[in-house]
Amino acid sequence: MEGHNVCLSQGRCEAKDMGMKVQDAGISFSRSTVYELLSYCYGEPETGFLDFMKDGGFFENMINGLRFHPQLRKGILEDLHTMIDEAIRIDMEALVRNYNIIVSPEKNLLYEGNYHHPFNAYEEMADIAGFYRAFGFDFNNERPDHICLELEFMRILSLKEAMALQEGNEERLEITLEAEKGFLLSHLSRWTEALHEMTEAIPFYGTLGRFLRKWIEMECDLFSIKGENLSYISRINEDNNELCLKEERDEGF
Repeated sequence: MEGHNVCLSQGRCEAKDMGMKVQDAGISFSRSTVYELLSYCYGEPETGFLDFMKDGGFFENMINGLRFHPQLRKGILEDLHTMIDEAIRIDMEALVRNYNIIVSPEKNLLYEGNYHHPFNAYEEMADIAGFYRAFGFDFNNERPDHICLELEFMRILSLKEAMALQEGNEERLEITLEAEKGFLLSHLSRWTEALHEMTEAIPFYGTLGRFLRKWIEMECDLFSIKGENLSYISRINEDNNELCLKEERDEGF
């Protein structure tokens, strides 16, 4: 990241006004790397990516992404080591089997809308799509609330932030920081804890979920925000887009 260590005092002032503890564009580039790797982790398992984890490439890139973060926590590094150990031990067949558990119609854990009350789910998805469209992020007619898309969107915003810092573009920096803060607060930070709880007992994905939760907590600390946590709501039946849902946890609405 040596080429990315661009300090802009004006940009730092803007970031502080936004409640973000940022030093330079290198931090922003590093954050984008973490978001990118996490997005791949939650995608459909691929042999090439599992080999990337087993061979050490994932660990090296993730460490490089984490080490610049101002809110770095020791626990997340321990989770990274555990996740790599689990990836080394697991084979492709077992990983696919575990992935199929979390994406099964009975659980369908990777969509934010399933953590919202049914009366609010479509409104929340529309809000997510609005964020994407405002920054030209194409989600190819997929549901916008999938965890991979939300993580990829934060990757794009982090890159835009880094470029704004490098260019000294104060207006673009302010707009991008507002979007990152707003998206974390309104969406990503609200359901990652519940996602971790729902996947905790599933090999590899339990550790991944714990890592993700701690990463998002670090990001929220970076922006000085705290989102309101959601609870998972399981789909019992779906017919013509009408959802029949029940609470997975004891909390009621």
